[in-house]
Amino acid sequence: MNQSFLRWAGSKKQILSILGEYWNDEYRYIEPFAGSACFFFYLQPNKAILNDINKELILTYREVKYRLPNLVNCLSKFKTGRSEYYKVRSMDQSKMTAIERAARFIYLNRLCYNGLYRTNSAGIFNVPYGGNDKKDIIKYDILKSCSRSLKNAKLMSKDFERVLEI
Repeated sequence: MNQSFLRWAGSKKQILSILGEYWNDEYRYIEPFAGSACFFFYLQPNKAILNDINKELILTYREVKYRLPNLVNCLSKFKTGRSEYYKVRSMDQSKMTAIERAARFIYLNRLCYNGLYRTNSAGIFNVPYGGNDKKDIIKYDILKSCSRSLKNAKLMSKDFERVLEI
């Protein structure tokens, strides 16, 4: 199950096996622009730093890492479909718990157009619906595997230059 639970534009998913040929367990794994972290989940290194300036993404990784059962429970309450997608997208994050925000993030990621992450100038997610009402939102086996892998990762949300100084 060495795959990410997220979709992400610009992902390395198509070239994981090629990149993996260059990996050596003696290397230090640092991902300054984590995105879907598909290479991290593919390799499952014993120790890693995952960073992204996107605080909602890192919050989601933390919730998957530490509170997966609660997250899955929250995620299971969402319904699929165009109108539901726009309802969830319009929710006010400032009134949500960390679990609810992470569930919303995964939901939007799974149903949005092409796994894009884009916000407007007010910081509000604004990617349109992706058009697949049958999309499987909860992939529990993948989430569980990712949760285990994240136990070996330090999660950060800093400017990439600061992470590379570590």
